[in-house]
Amino acid sequence: MKNIFSIAKKITVFFVITVIMATMLSVSFSATETVKINGQDFAVGDTITYTATFKCDKACSGITATVTYDNESLELDTESVNIPNLGMLAIANTENAGKVSFIGIDALKGFDFTEGKLLVSMTLKVNEGAKDNDIKLEITEVTDSDTNTVTADSYTVTESVTGGEYDGEITTLGDGDDIIEEDQKNKKPSAVQQGEQSKEMNKTTVVWIIVAVLVGAGVIGTAVMKTLKKKKGE
Repeated sequence: MKNIFSIAKKITVFFVITVIMATMLSVSFSATETVKINGQDFAVGDTITYTATFKCDKACSGITATVTYDNESLELDTESVNIPNLGMLAIANTENAGKVSFIGIDALKGFDFTEGKLLVSMTLKVNEGAKDNDIKLEITEVTDSDTNTVTADSYTVTESVTGGEYDGEITTLGDGDDIIEEDQKNKKPSAVQQGEQSKEMNKTTVVWIIVAVLVGAGVIGTAVMKTLKKKKGE
């Protein structure tokens, strides 16, 4: 009888230990397969969408910003980068890993974000081995309709991360290739025809130089308009 109880006791202990170990392994496995993105839990392999809504007290003539993310933990779908409310001159750059930079300029009509609108959205995939991380928007510069700098206390940004792809229309932005092409058509042959080797400028650098020129042109145009209005008033 004692032998029967002894065997039953050993079986019970073995069963309990097995259950505990299985539970621990399950918890451990679950922990390695999930990750927090902006405080939300997602599984490895999940598709997620980041959105940032922008609200500003004043009408804007220009907005420059950058979204940063952990490119080792997240894989960006470059075709999903969506900046629908920054006009026809909006340009997005996705060439630098872990960073999406964009700019929009309209010194004449401007952008109305007084009621709050989507500024940017993008879709990413959670990589294997991903770590907890945050996707963040950094506003570099905002200018009002008079091209004055808008301070951070005049606008707010609401960021969110949800599972799945963006549920809405995606506005396809130029990457600057069309601007560079047109610019190069207007250039005169120079050192290359004389047998000298020239270094090709980085595409990103060229794009932002041209954008800077456009911004400058917008500022000058606005200044001229303000001067003319002032003279007319006098």
